[in-house]
Amino acid sequence: MNIIELKLLCIFQCPSSRTIWKIKLWLTGFILVFTSHLAMATEGTYFYGAVDYGEGRVSSYCAGIPAGVTCTDKNSASRLSVGYQVISAIGKEGIGIEASYVNDGKGSFSGQGVAANMSNSEWQLDVTGTMPLDETFILISKAGLALWNLKTTSTPAAAGLSPTGMDFLWGVGAEMDLSKTIALRCMFDSHLIGDSVTGRGTLATLTLGALFRF
Repeated sequence: MNIIELKLLCIFQCPSSRTIWKIKLWLTGFILVFTSHLAMATEGTYFYGAVDYGEGRVSSYCAGIPAGVTCTDKNSASRLSVGYQVISAIGKEGIGIEASYVNDGKGSFSGQGVAANMSNSEWQLDVTGTMPLDETFILISKAGLALWNLKTTSTPAAAGLSPTGMDFLWGVGAEMDLSKTIALRCMFDSHLIGDSVTGRGTLATLTLGALFRF
């Protein structure tokens, strides 16, 4: 096992956090509550598209880097989404489904005769829940799946460092309506990434974007 393989095994570290599981359970309950409301009465439905841009970061990518090695653990992230939303007549809560294509953050390190660059692109499919605070601001939660695709280039070359996989995705955010058809939104989402060769860890993304209702 060369230094690149050792480094990439250390990039991803699977955190055991009760807080993360509490958030996941809360999101599941959040969506179930609104599903029951929508089963009783609905006010309306709409399709939408969204464009988001921000930053993605892989946890622990640069942990343990020796002296003389340059490391970057985050980069720009962009998301294109389409969705369908149903609004409840009871409390105006909403539930929907959203599909997205994401170019996520990437990391790199170089020094002491080795170099590697890792990037990720993925498809996401989520169930979303919305809760209005007033006529302008809306809280958002989402839970679903991320089909991720890691790509790694390294010098010297190492095999088995560009896996594809699927993991549970969760996220929270807020939306501010500018009009009936346009809104701004800020989203945070997170999911595990990596396999038995690269190791497992967390990819977290924070974005700001615009949503357009049709």
